[in-house]
Amino acid sequence: MRIALLTVLVTACTTLPEVEGLEAQLQGKDYEGCTSSGCGDNGAVVDGSDISWFRLDHNPYKGIRYLHFATSQWNMNHGIFADNLDIKGNILRFGGPITWQTGPALLNTVIRVAVEKPTEPLRRYDIQIAGVYEDTPYWTQAFSGFAESYRFTWTALTPEDDTPERGELCPMDVSDDPWWNRAYRAVVFEGEKIDNETRNITSTGTADYVAPFNIACFGGLPAKQELARRTSASATVDGMYHTTIADDRQNLARAWAAEYCGGGESFTHQGHKLRIKDRHQWLSIPKLGWTEDDELSPDFQFEAVWSDGRAICVDTPRLAVTDPNIPPDPEIFDRIRSVCNLPPPCTGQSWFPKSWALHGDFATATFGAQDVLP
Repeated sequence: MRIALLTVLVTACTTLPEVEGLEAQLQGKDYEGCTSSGCGDNGAVVDGSDISWFRLDHNPYKGIRYLHFATSQWNMNHGIFADNLDIKGNILRFGGPITWQTGPALLNTVIRVAVEKPTEPLRRYDIQIAGVYEDTPYWTQAFSGFAESYRFTWTALTPEDDTPERGELCPMDVSDDPWWNRAYRAVVFEGEKIDNETRNITSTGTADYVAPFNIACFGGLPAKQELARRTSASATVDGMYHTTIADDRQNLARAWAAEYCGGGESFTHQGHKLRIKDRHQWLSIPKLGWTEDDELSPDFQFEAVWSDGRAICVDTPRLAVTDPNIPPDPEIFDRIRSVCNLPPPCTGQSWFPKSWALHGDFATATFGAQDVLP
């Protein structure tokens, strides 16, 4: 998985004097905590129903069933369907198999779905591709192209209503920074499922017309994986960026979610700022990582090194740090200890910080108001 592995994890609960001091400083401070829907899942929804994982084989998933595809709302309304929607890697397309329509040809096309809930009547929705964009750069140091993203809107099919319900699949999230936020946008990709609730990654099929795919709203973990070129769909550019789920995509998902103990419990909050480095040195240092000079700043805090599906060492959890958007959590250390033995501190390890990449896939840190990505 990496050049060298840290083969022994400390199982005793270790508390350093400086950690105790930090905990004491956090006592008495207010902390809102994670919402009932989780810590920053930020998934795509149609009228409140999760549609982040979309199946093209007409079988339901979480109550949502794909019905038809049409090239316009007029065609959909007149029953002129074209069930030839497909995804190739991270690009939506229709038509084929000889001639595929992509990019601008997708604008205003319509996907009809049914939402089936046990205690409610079946409802149908038309999802329109309201925007197709090619202006979001991948988060790599060397320029490696732009991600194609989409804006999806939905309309409830309720003929008896004069004003049917309408909405956006993805939440509003605007920034002037071209590296990150775009209002209402999502990337899509096939080949693996990234569960918004568990952060588990599993391989999936890629067959034409039937392969399922992720609808990954900007700000959510699946979109971060895609833009970091840590999906099978985005990994290959001129033979670069090859990884696997075990090496190292799952570790990145755990790092984004602050799953210090491994899969299952997330210790982060939507909107919290984070710095991250990868052992391959593919990710952009100015936009995502940090320099040795940054480490000298009083605002800089090492967080953790990530390997084998968890943090192998932890200095300062991100929720223990005053963030521009999120107040510190006074009980973060106790909350981690309630789930697992707190990993040993990174500071003090013979290989840290100079040689952390020999022991882990990723290192994380916080850096005050200079952070870019949530």
